[in-house]
Amino acid sequence: MALRKLPAASAKDRPFCQGKVAAAKFFARIVLPLVPPRRLIVEGADLSLMELPEAAF
Repeated sequence: MALRKLPAASAKDRPFCQGKVAAAKFFARIVLPLVPPRRLIVEGADLSLMELPEAAF
């Protein structure tokens, strides 16, 4: 949405929209590629800690 609003953004709103676009690009480039390998780690984890009684903590 910020990318669409950027061309018509006021001088006051332009830096905000640019920041939103930069953050989205960073997220897509850096964070999203890590999701599949992290998913595999989570799926491969066991529930041994969750099975401990609460008193163990």
